[in-house]
Amino acid sequence: MRFGTEEEYDTFFSRDEVNVLIRDLVTDKFAISLITMLLGKKPHSIRETSDILHFVPAETAP
Repeated sequence: MRFGTEEEYDTFFSRDEVNVLIRDLVTDKFAISLITMLLGKKPHSIRETSDILHFVPAETAP
């Protein structure tokens, strides 16, 4: 996607729909990868996993 101006770029990427899409496609997948990598080394409780990765416990629970 091409933008004619920086303002068009800013307007597009500041929309809620784009933020949700980025969170769903990138941020959530990255968090899952971090959890998987950590647990692949050694089993941890949800509390330990949350503390190590600086997540809220609800973000690491299945």
